[in-house]
Amino acid sequence: MPPTVPRAEAPLGPGSLQLFVAHDPGQHYFTLLERHADAFRRLALLDAVCNNADRKSGHCLLDPGGAIRAIDNGLTFHVEPKLRTVIWDFAGEPIPEADRTAVAGLATALEAGGAGRSRLRRLISAAELRTLLARARRWSEPGVFPEPESSWSFPWPLI
Repeated sequence: MPPTVPRAEAPLGPGSLQLFVAHDPGQHYFTLLERHADAFRRLALLDAVCNNADRKSGHCLLDPGGAIRAIDNGLTFHVEPKLRTVIWDFAGEPIPEADRTAVAGLATALEAGGAGRSRLRRLISAAELRTLLARARRWSEPGVFPEPESSWSFPWPLI
């Protein structure tokens, strides 16, 4: 993901800024999936861990170096389940062990005394942090990618 920085003081209140990523706007999740399936599997897992509630196809960019960049993190970390994404192509597939291991590392970093916990405490609420840790623990266990639960599971517009 591109670097994102919080801004406490802004004309309309607190917010964040994300680095602009040079990209071809004609390329997005639906056009890139076939060539970048592994990157999108990891992004699908990240979205499940972070509880992303707005992953549209156009939020998946191909940068000039050929890497997939995920943008628009404004609707994440809510304590209520709100996973809403276009990335459902992997639903029901086993989550690769290497990706689960990476999520287990995140869980360790979020535990009391972990390096990530103190950094995130300044950015999200205590309840959001506890829920993020619980989701990281859940998705680090053997299992499959989540399935959409309703028509609400798909954002609109899709791109």
